[in-house]
Amino acid sequence: MIKTIKMMLPVLLLCIGTATYAQDAEEEAVTEVAPKGDTRKGYNRVQLDFNGTWWTGSKTGMGGSLFQQDAPVTADKDFFWGFDASYLRGIRILKSVPLFVEVGATMVYSSIDNVQSNPGNYLGEDLCDVTVRQLSFEVPVFLTYHFTFNNGMHLAPYAGAKFRANVMMHLAYMKSVRGEKFETNELLKSEYYVSDGNILDSKYRRFQVCGEVGLNFGYKALNLKVAYFYNSSAYKGVDSDLVTHLSCDQQGVIAGVGVIF
Repeated sequence: MIKTIKMMLPVLLLCIGTATYAQDAEEEAVTEVAPKGDTRKGYNRVQLDFNGTWWTGSKTGMGGSLFQQDAPVTADKDFFWGFDASYLRGIRILKSVPLFVEVGATMVYSSIDNVQSNPGNYLGEDLCDVTVRQLSFEVPVFLTYHFTFNNGMHLAPYAGAKFRANVMMHLAYMKSVRGEKFETNELLKSEYYVSDGNILDSKYRRFQVCGEVGLNFGYKALNLKVAYFYNSSAYKGVDSDLVTHLSCDQQGVIAGVGVIF
């Protein structure tokens, strides 16, 4: 836990420093009154969202999960559910149009529960419960254009990137018939396993960059959000043929509610 806190401290300091600098910079950048419609120099937004993530590997579910080593390509998807909580600061970058850069900090939690019948790397006929829990922190940087209307409605499409640091990715196997704990792994560390006498390793990346596009809309202080995100660098590893390099893509949707102030 102490090592995790030390690792995340620079990320948190970066978020605080970025927000402080952004607020000072926006006061200097916007000195004229903007056209009718949106005259704000900046804004804050807090957001609570539901996220659904599909993990798609090059050959097996989650890019090489041991419990799906024999899975066919057509069944090569795992679904994570979760939520994220965000704070963003909108910074106006042009005087003449309501174009903003949003920066902030996000905490993301996601999980998956899957039941596998006699996984290929284990002997026996028991069902095996596979559980994965993931906790991440992100620094989003979005470019947003705001349409505001006289009735208080707003519409704000955006696009940008999220810089992610994965703090925890914990996987556990449990035999559901006898309740026997089979195996527990921290997937952010190198994981070695043996296949046909060959020692192979797999590892999920601790640091990632994700792309995201979405739409904010709502009424006055209320903000609703829908978005799509994609990340192609979640996993690295080698398959049992010692030639194929496994990969794992993440893509998913986000929907939630927030408050602008």
